[in-house]
Amino acid sequence: MSDRYAAAYERVADEVEKLVSVVRDSQEQQQKFLEEACRLLHEQGAEVEAWREKVVSQSELMAKLEEIAQLMGKGNVQVQVSTTDVPVDLLDDQRPQVKETAVRFLHASPDAPNVSIFVDGRKVASDVEFQGVSPYLPLAPGPHRVQVFPFGVSTAPIIDTTLDVKKNTHYTVVAAGYAREIQPLVVRDAPRGAKPGFARLKVVHLSPNAPAVDVTLPNGKVLLGHLTFREVSQYLQVTPGVRDLQVRSAGQQNVVLDLKATRFDPNVTYTVYVTGNVNGEPALAPLLLPEA
Repeated sequence: MSDRYAAAYERVADEVEKLVSVVRDSQEQQQKFLEEACRLLHEQGAEVEAWREKVVSQSELMAKLEEIAQLMGKGNVQVQVSTTDVPVDLLDDQRPQVKETAVRFLHASPDAPNVSIFVDGRKVASDVEFQGVSPYLPLAPGPHRVQVFPFGVSTAPIIDTTLDVKKNTHYTVVAAGYAREIQPLVVRDAPRGAKPGFARLKVVHLSPNAPAVDVTLPNGKVLLGHLTFREVSQYLQVTPGVRDLQVRSAGQQNVVLDLKATRFDPNVTYTVYVTGNVNGEPALAPLLLPEA
C-alpha cells in the first residue's frame, strides 16, 4: 500500500514540477514581451519628440525670417516653409499656434506711401510698403486703438480706429482703398478649420478699381462667385498640391488675374488677397498668406 502511495506521490510531484516550469516559462515570456513593448514605446516617443522639435524650429525660423524681411523694408517678401514632410497629426494638433487673440496688418492701398503702424500708442511695424504684412501680434481681448501713419510722420494718421478683438480670435487688419479714401478692413481669420488632409482657402477683394469677380478653375467652373471690393469670401476646401486658379470678371469669361501653380499644403488655411489696379500700376496681383 505504501508503495502505491509513494508512486502516486512521485507522479503528482512530477506534474507539479512541469506545471511550475510552464508557469516560469510563461512569466519569462511575459517579461520579454513587456520589455519589448517598453522599448518600442520609448523609441516611438523619441521619434514623436523629434518631429515636435522639427515643427517648432521651422515655425520659429519662418517667423524670424519674416521679421528680418520686415526690418529690411521688404514687407512683401513671402517666406514659406513646406510642411509636406511633417506628419498630418502633428500639423493638425501639435504645430505651434498663436493661442491668444492675435492681429496682423496688411498694407493694400495701391497709391498710399509706406506706413508705420501703432497699437495703443506703441509702434508695431515700420516702413511697411504696399503688399507688406506684419507677423501675427498677440493682443489681450478688448478694445485697442490702431493708428496708421505715413512712414516718418507722427501726426495726422491716415487711419485712426478702435479695434475690439475677441478672445482666442485671429484678425488681419487691412489698409484698403486709394489713399484719399483709405479705410481699415478687419478680416477675421480661422486657421484651424481645414478638413484633415485638405487645405482651405478664402479670397478677399482689395482692388479699388476692379469689378466684381469670380474665382474659377481654368475650365471656367466658379468656385467663389461675385466678390465686390472689400468683400471677404467664405472658406473653400482645397485638395492639397499645386493648383491653377483664375480671377474673372463676375459672370464673364475674361480673366483679370491668373493664379498659376499655386501651392496648397495639407491642413493649412490660406487667404488670397487680390490687390493692385486693373490696367494700372501697381498691377493687379495676388498675395497668398497662410493664416497663423
